[in-house]
Amino acid sequence: MTEEPGTAEVLRRMASREGVPGGIPAMTPLRALRLAVKKAGQGVSAAGLRLTELDDRRVSLAEFGPMIDAKGVLFRMAATPEALGLMAVEPAIIHGIAAVRTTGSLPKDGIPDRAATRIDSVVALPVLTAILSGFIAALDGLEAERVMSGYKIGAFAADRAATLLDLDDVPYRLLSGTISVGDGAGSGKLSYLVPADPPRLRQAATTGANDFDWQRRLHANVMKAEAVLEARLAPMEMGLGALRALKVGSDLLLDADALSRIQLLSQDGKLIASGKLGQLSGNRAIRVGEVKH
Repeated sequence: MTEEPGTAEVLRRMASREGVPGGIPAMTPLRALRLAVKKAGQGVSAAGLRLTELDDRRVSLAEFGPMIDAKGVLFRMAATPEALGLMAVEPAIIHGIAAVRTTGSLPKDGIPDRAATRIDSVVALPVLTAILSGFIAALDGLEAERVMSGYKIGAFAADRAATLLDLDDVPYRLLSGTISVGDGAGSGKLSYLVPADPPRLRQAATTGANDFDWQRRLHANVMKAEAVLEARLAPMEMGLGALRALKVGSDLLLDADALSRIQLLSQDGKLIASGKLGQLSGNRAIRVGEVKH
């Protein structure tokens, strides 16, 4: 007779899968950035922003310098004073966003082939900020979240050579996505350069790669699985004769405080939480009052 696997073992087996059967596809950095670009681009839909590919690799500062488009823009990024990085945006993306935010449409004669200015970048910055925050949020549980978490866009880097000299000469993680603008009007790269092993992560690294990989897969494949809860009103008692007499249109009288004693039950009948029935935005809703652990 074999022993039934414990809860931890069951979770490990589920986490080892690449996705929950019948669920959404497993999240990846490519899919995370694609979703972030799509969501942020809804506010400038005429720009037609769409991520087509993502290059994820390690580089040195010496390798990154020549990759920067001379006509694009460069922003400093920071998660902590010790974790500094850069965001490079090629001109087609800047001009496309700036044009739609100022005129409502892309230029009829095409995206201009000129260097993006500080003014152009300021106009495009809200969308770029939304893409970064959406990207980091969508990385929840993925390994890439370890290096991207907490980063925000900082100052416009006018002097690129001096900006590169300000960064530590350490290995960097480069996540560079190619974004198409409009219907073939142009394309450009949006790149994030962050330390591959920032100081804030060195202590966490002592937990071991296997431990973190287990946590990542647990979050990605198990914690995002759907759970079904049953909302139940307060129980009531009635005689068998009254029960047999029930028909369509019958009225059942509930206790005066029944709506304030809603129970949320799991599929196996376990009490998960209790709350109060009400309305939110015209829909029925439950305000959770107590969660059972």
